[in-house]
Amino acid sequence: MRSDFDVLVGNRLRKARFRAKLTPAELAKMVGSDEAEIESWETGSSVIYLNELVVLCKALNVTPHILLGWHDAE
Repeated sequence: MRSDFDVLVGNRLRKARFRAKLTPAELAKMVGSDEAEIESWETGSSVIYLNELVVLCKALNVTPHILLGWHDAE
C-alpha cells in the first residue's frame, strides 16, 4: 500500500537520480534491479527496504538522510 512517506522518499530518489544524470535503466543496472522497480520506488508504489536503500545511496552518492528526508538538502 502506498503511503505519503513512500511517495516523499520516491520523490527524493527521483531527484537524486536526476542530479546523478542517470536514467531509471542505468540506476537499475547499478543496483541489480530493473527499470520497473526503480519507477515503482520513485512513485511510492513499492516500499524501499533497508538493504535496497543502502545500495541506492551508494549508487547515487547520497546518504540515507537525504532520501529519508531527515536532513533536507534538496
